[in-house]
Amino acid sequence: MSEEPEKYFLGDTIQPGQPLDIALLCRSFTLTNIALASLPSSSAITVVKATVEEKTIPIAYLSRRNPQCRLNMDFTPQKMSVRLEIDGTTPVHVLGYVHDVDVASLNALKRQMGLDQPVEVSPFDPFDVQGYTALGEYVRYKDVTVGTGAIPMKGERVAIAYTIVLPNGVEIHSKDKQNLPIKTRVQVAVAKMCPGVDKVLQTMREGGERVAVIRPEWGYGKKGMKTASIPPDCTFRIHVKLLRCL
Repeated sequence: MSEEPEKYFLGDTIQPGQPLDIALLCRSFTLTNIALASLPSSSAITVVKATVEEKTIPIAYLSRRNPQCRLNMDFTPQKMSVRLEIDGTTPVHVLGYVHDVDVASLNALKRQMGLDQPVEVSPFDPFDVQGYTALGEYVRYKDVTVGTGAIPMKGERVAIAYTIVLPNGVEIHSKDKQNLPIKTRVQVAVAKMCPGVDKVLQTMREGGERVAVIRPEWGYGKKGMKTASIPPDCTFRIHVKLLRCL
């Protein structure tokens, strides 16, 4: 029985007038989530379009009323690349995962180009989370909104809201309230949650909103968290809001 191929997050942002090109050379890409980076003040619709082999199709219509969309669109290496762009003035976050990485073909291609250094596939580098800031070795984050309130102190309880996105596109919402991996009222810096989320919250201010990608070393490790449906060795993405310090 063949093993399921590894999957790696690919998260990025499409800016108005700046198409996002995703190379498919020796790898496949599945697009799972699209969301407005912020809620627009008007009812204007943002159209997200994908171009493959000079054929352009609309794949999502986003608005203040419908700010996000879940998808399951596959793009294979035979297509070479996919271009994502928007008609609208609000940036759009995209999330998916890279899979079926053909390392042998990548190494062969590099040799043909006169580059002798073999390709090494790291479980973190292929995320391609451009524009994110490193927080230690196992976390990368991007601020959606920088808070203006207090910074939580060690042992202080905070109120948070969050959405965790797993590599297969499954989402865990704090509003669901059952079998949550992290309580919505939790103490900071006293080992009451996984280290990655703890580190993220310690560097935020009240009112802040942040997206982070966390590796299993600072997530839920080799065991995962069965009660919350988080598998072993899982790298996940979390969109967290620090509502207030209690």
